[in-house]
Order: sequence, then C-alpha cells, then structure tokens
Amino acid sequence: MREVRIDREYRTLSQRMLKLADQRAADADVRGVSTVLSQIRVRDAAMGASRPDTINSLVAEVEVRLDAARRLRLARDHWAFRQTVVRQYLGAVDVAFRNFAKLKPPLEDIKSLAGSPPAALTAVRRVAEDILALTANVVPPEECRTTHELIVSAAQLADNAALIRRDAVRSADLTRAWNASSAAAGALMLVARAEAEMQELLRLPQLPQ
Repeated sequence: MREVRIDREYRTLSQRMLKLADQRAADADVRGVSTVLSQIRVRDAAMGASRPDTINSLVAEVEVRLDAARRLRLARDHWAFRQTVVRQYLGAVDVAFRNFAKLKPPLEDIKSLAGSPPAALTAVRRVAEDILALTANVVPPEECRTTHELIVSAAQLADNAALIRRDAVRSADLTRAWNASSAAAGALMLVARAEAEMQELLRLPQLPQ
C-alpha cells in the first residue's frame, strides 16, 4: 500500500508540475518555468526522493518547456522590436486594402458571370492601377514581403479580370468570360490571403499547437 501511495503522489506531482510548466511556457515566462524545476526538486526531497526515474523524466519534460519558453520569449521580443516598422508598412498600404473593398462587388460579378457594365470594368481597371502605383512606391520590410506580393498579384489579376471580361463582352465569347471569372476568383482569393497575412503580422507569437 505504501508503494502504491508513493506512486500516486509522484504521479500527481508530475501532472501538476507539467500543467504549471505548460501554462508558464505559453506565457513565455522563462523564470516561471525555471521556478517549476526548483519546485520539483523541493517537493521530491520532501517526499523522500523515492522515485528518481520519475523525477528525471519529469525534469526532462519541464526542460523541454523551458526551451520552448525561451524561444517564444525571443520571438515575442523580436515581434515587439519590429512592430513599429510593420505598422508603418501596413499604414502605407491601408489605402490598397480599402480600394480592394471597392473592387469586391464588381469582381464578384465577373466571377459569377452576372453581368458587368462597361463603366464598372473601367472602374476596376482604374482602381487596380491605383493599387499597383501605390505598391510600387512602397518598400516592404522583410516580414511583410509576402503580404506585399499578394497585394500586387491580386491587383494584377483584378486588372486582367476586367480586361478579359471586356474582351468577352465584345466578342460574345463564353470561354473568355470564364477566363475572366477565374482571374476575378484568383484576385479575391489573394486579397483574402493578404488580409489574413496582415492580421498574422499583428498577432503576438504563440507556442506551436
């Protein structure tokens, strides 16, 4: 019975310490995880140091959490250090995202072959050209390069969609209309990805799930 009780106590200790280490690692609390290691040693001594293998295994597990906490702390420090630059870039291209919002209804019309008046196609091309002109004058920081490339590609596809749709209307060519639909769908998809990338840039780094 005594051995069973000791096993149960060490199992409970392991579960509690691992849970605590996980919580502190998720907060990038390096000192907090280090404290867990100290607590394990103290509790083990108080319990008579009866299960060295269990403790060694537990310490190894917590050290993994400690390494993760250190990595996350560094990632968060880097994220904070770069936020000013990132936000400056996002502020510079905010007009592009607002212009894409204007493009969504006519691009949806092109995508669904729902009909596109000549004035709407002209407007799409004009707005797409404005976005391309804006992005050509903005140099993205390294972490924003993917977002920038997505914005440029989306604007190019939007322009192509309007151009191809106009050609389809002139020639009454359904195949060309479907080609325009594909370009519009691609533009909408890339805009959504760029917006998601932008949100990720502003998100505090987390531990991998």
